[in-house]
Amino acid sequence: MADPLARSILLVLINFDDPAQEEEFNRWYNEIHVPDQLEVPGFTAARRYVRIMEDKDNPAWLATELKAPKYLAIYEIEGDDPKAVLEKVWQHMEGKAARGHPVRFQGIHLMVNALYKRIL
Repeated sequence: MADPLARSILLVLINFDDPAQEEEFNRWYNEIHVPDQLEVPGFTAARRYVRIMEDKDNPAWLATELKAPKYLAIYEIEGDDPKAVLEKVWQHMEGKAARGHPVRFQGIHLMVNALYKRIL
């Protein structure tokens, strides 16, 4: 029997390349962007991380041409239809943008935005 509260996550990996605005960017992300998204039922929690190891110091990355993004955000989603929850989040943010709310920050480079469902 399926668990109706199966947890899924939205994984977001981004780079931000303007050191002069990085503090402002992090303030916006933590104090505006995350709370805005958590207003939507089903989006239950968010965590953010910053990369602490440079690519040149990581042997696993040296053999590739890939570059690890600087920021990671994980949003937890509850319910049996995480795609529908994510669609509601996008609609919610579009509505806020239409009212002039700052839903985007200049200089963000989105690397990954992917939805995952828990399998274990």
